Amino acid sequence: GGSTIKVGFNDMILVCNSRNHTQIVDLAFDGNTKTNVIGIGHVPESMTQTTTLVSNGYSKVQNVTINDTAIGMAYQPGPTVTGSDSGCFYHEVDNLLSNQNNLHMWFKADSTAGTNRTTRTTVSNSVITRGNTGVLIDKGTEIDFVSCFFEHFAVAYAEGSVLPSATPTCFNYADTNPANIRLIGGYAENCDKNVVSASGY
Repeated sequence: GGSTIKVGFNDMILVCNSRNHTQIVDLAFDGNTKTNVIGIGHVPESMTQTTTLVSNGYSKVQNVTINDTAIGMAYQPGPTVTGSDSGCFYHEVDNLLSNQNNLHMWFKADSTAGTNRTTRTTVSNSVITRGNTGVLIDKGTEIDFVSCFFEHFAVAYAEGSVLPSATPTCFNYADTNPANIRLIGGYAENCDKNVVSASGY
């Protein structure tokens, strides 16, 4: 088994990944009752500057547990610079246990109001359980969830929080321009809402 890393302060990202080709394997992350904590953040060093490409991609998260955070995992694209995307792409998550996080996986939008989004990412063989929202996709394309199991997204398990979903929801596709988001196998159980889509699909 791997080691457990506990959060020491409020308002922090426990592991901040801002580079390509990284691996996080055989570790557990514990929010340790701290507030406004992100377990793993795949985010650029600067999300608003528009002079340097700040891509992060090709990461692998495997055999990882994330427990008791505000946001278990966050994916954030950078801005467009001289016509090129600062991408957030080709990530792989396998055998994740995400437990009792308010929001488990957040695929965020380009903070500069650009069109960059998380793409070409696969989450497989994972258990996402207890909290307010399992997956929230603000902007994302070509993201696959393969044999993933969503359980207990209901008022009884959401620790009183009503954010980001007014009704606890296991999968919220908030992108109004749908493109290649696939749920393959797996199941959702004991959720107030299973899937919500802004596009109506």
